[in-house]
Amino acid sequence: MDCPVCQNAQIEEGVSRCSECNSDLSAFALITEIENKRSGLLKTRTILLIILLLAVVGWAGTFATLSQPGAKEVEQSVVAKDEADAKDEQISDLKAQVAEQKEKIEQLDGELVGLLATIESGVDESGNFTVHVVQEGESLWKISEKYHGDGLKHKHIADHNEIDHPHYIQVGDTIIIKH
Repeated sequence: MDCPVCQNAQIEEGVSRCSECNSDLSAFALITEIENKRSGLLKTRTILLIILLLAVVGWAGTFATLSQPGAKEVEQSVVAKDEADAKDEQISDLKAQVAEQKEKIEQLDGELVGLLATIESGVDESGNFTVHVVQEGESLWKISEKYHGDGLKHKHIADHNEIDHPHYIQVGDTIIIKH
């Protein structure tokens, strides 16, 4: 994973902070995890659709081989009908599985859209807090003025985020602003 703030390419998997700029990488790790899950579900859906297609082709091939029924053909027709019924049942099961996987994909898409919107807007769904990523030239005082209209409330932000030295925040730090 490359750090999105300083572009450091030497970050090990599972690390929550960049070794060069000390940026919090947890949100980016969550996005990557969701995208990986979505990719896996898309692969599963594709495989299920291929299986469904093969079942339909096999089912259609069974009917193409039937001819005018005689005694032997009638027996074969009954067997073929039983096989076709079994294939119909398999197809119904596959369709149900495809529908279930499609629902899971849609649910994950919704979660991904929600997470991306939360990260982009910086406000949680309840509106109780805002996630702020420290930019170049910002201080807790400026951030406090931006969100609370009063720089003196910078100590509240520092206390809430367990920042021991409010004058030493770094670019890329993630700060939670309570409303």
